[in-house]
Amino acid sequence: MFFSFLIQLGKVQELKDELINAKRERKDAKKLNVLKKIIANSTMGNDMSPVFRDVLDFLNTDNIEIKRMVLLYLVFYAKKDTDLTLVAVQHLIKVLEFYTNYSL
Repeated sequence: MFFSFLIQLGKVQELKDELINAKRERKDAKKLNVLKKIIANSTMGNDMSPVFRDVLDFLNTDNIEIKRMVLLYLVFYAKKDTDLTLVAVQHLIKVLEFYTNYSL
């Protein structure tokens, strides 16, 4: 039991590192691939909440597929942690305000 916990922590850290590297990339394919891995791990029951803030940073993109994956992640964790949900809602409001001001 303890060893599976350590393996899960290693997996979360590995995905977090992939997220950080994907942020530096200009190509959306790598970002989308990492987000798919995170959502797949979430649906398998692994706790992916440690990468919450890193996933939120991907909302600032024009790629609709990436936004959908981020919103799917947010919906999944909104049920589990209300504090993280409040952070997400505040971040979404900032993003929407930016796009509203940008389009005027």
